[in-house]
Amino acid sequence: MGVHGQLALAGLRSRWRASLLLLCCLTVAATTLALGLVLRDQADRPWERAFDRANGAHVVVSAGDAGLLRRLATDPRVAAATEPRAETFGTLRVDGRPLLARLVAAPETSETVDRPLLIDGTAASSGGVVVEATLARALGLRVGDPVAVARAAAGDGLLPTVGDGPGTPLSVAGIAVVTSQAPVPNTQPGLVLIDRADLARVTA
Repeated sequence: MGVHGQLALAGLRSRWRASLLLLCCLTVAATTLALGLVLRDQADRPWERAFDRANGAHVVVSAGDAGLLRRLATDPRVAAATEPRAETFGTLRVDGRPLLARLVAAPETSETVDRPLLIDGTAASSGGVVVEATLARALGLRVGDPVAVARAAAGDGLLPTVGDGPGTPLSVAGIAVVTSQAPVPNTQPGLVLIDRADLARVTA
């Protein structure tokens, strides 16, 4: 699978086309409802508070053109943006069970937009991944548990499928709420934040 870039944008300063605005409103509304229920169960906090703490993104753009992402980030209508983050589909193995996952390069600690909210453990680092909270719950994962990450295989439809290889052995460094990601099972595949060097090894 190819590696694409992801860009999270916050504080859009002007009106966008109606179709895009409608799409974003529908997406944000669905994410708000689902993630609000998750946060109620986990921390008894409303989604809006989590969004504020994370300085959540109003729009997330994924594209294979890093130059396009950087141009969007510097658009005067954008108040703040992350650095482009590499992302790809991969295979996550838990107790030998493979499943498709969305692998996103962990944000730099200096980034101020779309910050993952750790609820256990530490940030992703070499050898350790951060698993989105609802995915961790669905899989029964805890900090310190071993996992393996491998490339995904080409599929027949829009999404790839799980790969056959054993993968790179890693462990769960942390579990986090990510406000730009709708919870599992409302969205599939689930999200794993991975060290940039580890992601490069997995996709090499």
